[in-house]
Amino acid sequence: MPTDPSIYKILGDPELYQLQSKNMTIVFWDISSFSILCKLLDKQPILITGFLRDYSDMAIKCIHDHRGIVDKLNGDGILSFFGFNNDDQVSGAHDAIVAALELRQNFETIKRK
Repeated sequence: MPTDPSIYKILGDPELYQLQSKNMTIVFWDISSFSILCKLLDKQPILITGFLRDYSDMAIKCIHDHRGIVDKLNGDGILSFFGFNNDDQVSGAHDAIVAALELRQNFETIKRK
C-alpha cells in the first residue's frame, strides 16, 4: 500500500512532525476466521483477492473519515492510529470507536456480496 496521504501533509509542514506529546489510540483490525475462509476458498484466489480489496478500501475510507491514519496493511490486518490530528486527549479514542463501529456495520455489506 502506498503511504497514507496524511503523512505527506505532515512531512510538508515541519511544525507537524516536531517532537510532540499526544494521546493516541492505536487500532488493529483483522477479519475473524479469515485463515479458515482462505482454506475453504483455496481454489478461488481471485474471489479472496476481491474480498480483501473491498474490505481494505472500505476500512481505509472509515479510518480517513474519522481522522485516522493508516499505518500498515498486512493481509487482512489493518493497523491505524487516531488522535494525531486532535487537540484534546479523548477525541482520538472516540474517533477510533466510531470508525470501528462503522467498519463493522459496512462489513456486513461486503460479507453479503
